Amino acid sequence: MGKCCGNCSCGHNDKQVVDYMVQYKLNYSETKLSRDELEKKLLSIDAVDQFELAKEQLVIYFDDKLISPEEIKNILI
Repeated sequence: MGKCCGNCSCGHNDKQVVDYMVQYKLNYSETKLSRDELEKKLLSIDAVDQFELAKEQLVIYFDDKLISPEEIKNILI
C-alpha cells in the first residue's frame, strides 16, 4: 500500500503524543511586579505548564500553540 494508506494497520498513521512545551526566560528587571504578583499572573495563564522563580530570572514552560513569548511578556510587564 501507499505511504499514506491510513487503514492497512502498518502503523504509518499511528498518532504520537508530541510535547510542545517551550522554555522562555525573563529577567525580573524587565517586570515591575513582585514575586507573588508574578506567580499569580502565571497561574492565571492556561498555556503555562510550569515556571521557576530563580534569583534574577524567571523561567516559564508553556505550550507555544496556545500563546507566544511576546504575549506572555506583555501580560507580565
